[in-house]
Amino acid sequence: MRLTFVRPALGFTLACALVGLTISPRASAQYGANALSYSDVDFVKQLYQDVITAHKLANLAVNNAKKSDIRQLGGNVLESLRQAREQIKVLAQKKGVEISEELNAQNQGVVDKLSSASYDEVDRTYVDQMLTYLPRILQACLSTAASTQDPDLKAFLTGMVPAIQARIAAVEAAKSNM
Repeated sequence: MRLTFVRPALGFTLACALVGLTISPRASAQYGANALSYSDVDFVKQLYQDVITAHKLANLAVNNAKKSDIRQLGGNVLESLRQAREQIKVLAQKKGVEISEELNAQNQGVVDKLSSASYDEVDRTYVDQMLTYLPRILQACLSTAASTQDPDLKAFLTGMVPAIQARIAAVEAAKSNM
């Protein structure tokens, strides 16, 4: 009989061994040196959702914005968001975190709001959403970088923070020109 446990507690792992149950290598790897805390796992999942959302928003800005500087703003971040998405996928795989390509309801609502904005409202809606969204992401990254015990996650976030700060500054500059 083979049972698979995603995040076994040490006592439970020992109990399973005593009664002859085995834990899958995947579960063991997750619990091993590469394991993240539950809060870090939740953070990685949410961060991936946020990056996918920001990527979709940038695409919408590139394709639908009225002003060229807003289209350019969206275009400037597309490659860095693609790279961040790939880096998070690699980190998640290394840490045994399952991430979803499907947007959660909250993030889908953000995309839908921009998708349904009229031509005259796209620019302001994009800028407003980014100025709500990016500071929240930045705060979560800073908080997690300060609290995580995982060196891989800490290094990733330390590298990501300046890019988020630069995006916030670019969006604020675009807003001041509106």
